[in-house]
Amino acid sequence: MKQSSDGRYVIAAQLPRSHIYFYDVINRYYDATLLLEIFRQVSICITHRFYTIPHSTKFIFNKAEFNILNDTFLNNIRIPIEVTIKVNVVDKKRKTVSIIGLNLDMSIYVNNCLCVIKLMDITWMSDLVCKKLRNKPLISQNLQENKIENQILCSVKPPEVGHTFHRNVVIKELKDNFNEIITSLYIEQSYLGLFDHELDHVLGMVLIEMLKQTALIGIKKLLNIYAHRLELIECDVIFFAFCEIKTKTEYSLNKNELKKELLLNKDKIIKVHLSILQSNKVITSGSLMFKHVSLIN
Repeated sequence: MKQSSDGRYVIAAQLPRSHIYFYDVINRYYDATLLLEIFRQVSICITHRFYTIPHSTKFIFNKAEFNILNDTFLNNIRIPIEVTIKVNVVDKKRKTVSIIGLNLDMSIYVNNCLCVIKLMDITWMSDLVCKKLRNKPLISQNLQENKIENQILCSVKPPEVGHTFHRNVVIKELKDNFNEIITSLYIEQSYLGLFDHELDHVLGMVLIEMLKQTALIGIKKLLNIYAHRLELIECDVIFFAFCEIKTKTEYSLNKNELKKELLLNKDKIIKVHLSILQSNKVITSGSLMFKHVSLIN
């Protein structure tokens, strides 16, 4: 990791060929969720290394615009690759004189080829401030009478959402109504593949995976295209609030809207609009875009 100029950084990375979550895909390729995680880790590393932000600091990711431009190297793990991430600090958020956040323009290069770009917005706060901010909603959760019961087995099979391992399925209670498909978030906090450190809220990555899995099921029902034939190439998501662990989390996929999108489908690209609700309030919204592929190596 090095600073090439003021506000510009270059970081080397290694894409794992073995991981219980990131590499659990039916076709052996580097999934978009792994690339999103690389961007997240890089953004945090930069704040620690170059902005002297303490490791006890809590980070908030407000939004992310992610796009895979070239998947040639990502779709074949047998090819030796060198990965470089280039980061440009577009803007700094300040409170009085202190920097409390960054807007980042990030790019992943594989074997010197630009493959992925991402615009992201990250802010941070001290552990003490975060505890004060989180204390009220956590107390409210504990007082709720309609807490989530003990988790039940998912009715969704891993291949339906592009996985092989059942613990990587993050949706349950699949309801297929006339106009919509409704799924609920399935949380297994003891599963280290998704929760490798203690949290009082649901990770944004898990929410994106929930949206992705629901979208894959919807596309299969309407187009009869299987999950392993769909590749996530674009993600544009805004997070409005923390996703509370003990509050029921639902995603409703509108079939009519998806059908309209499918009618406009060009070049085998399918766009799915989304929103996640907790207590009837939208906590996340945006869109995902998939590419229909003949075969991923």
